[in-house]
Amino acid sequence: NSKSFFVRQTGNQNLE
Repeated sequence: NSKSFFVRQTGNQNLE
């Protein structure tokens, strides 16, 4: 999932 990767890149783990 590119979304999970993007979330980790931005550092917004609360979105995970």
